[in-house]
Amino acid sequence: GAFISGTRLIAASTGIKGYDVDETLRNFLINMGVVIGGSIVYLNDRASREKDLIRIARSGKLGALRLRVRSESGKEALLPVKAFRKNFRLAICAGGPEVIAAAREMARQGQAALQEAG
Repeated sequence: GAFISGTRLIAASTGIKGYDVDETLRNFLINMGVVIGGSIVYLNDRASREKDLIRIARSGKLGALRLRVRSESGKEALLPVKAFRKNFRLAICAGGPEVIAAAREMARQGQAALQEAG
């Protein structure tokens, strides 16, 4: 549409008669507005997709990290982070024994509250 309207406007500017210049100009501006609007939507969608792909790649890298897990009985295992994704909420705590003990206690209290809530 914009191509035809544009060529009609060029023809009218060179002196060729037979086209309604006002209507052709209006159609040209509408068509260009649609092209510009569509381009903006496409570019925003493409940028959003790129951000999603970066986030997914980062998530994959984090999921491949291996953690040394120690149970309360003292048993150790080396597991990838992705092993915890479906059934557990993973919280990584760093600090001395007192910080870890406080974090465990907070997690137990939170777990009890969640179980009470159903």
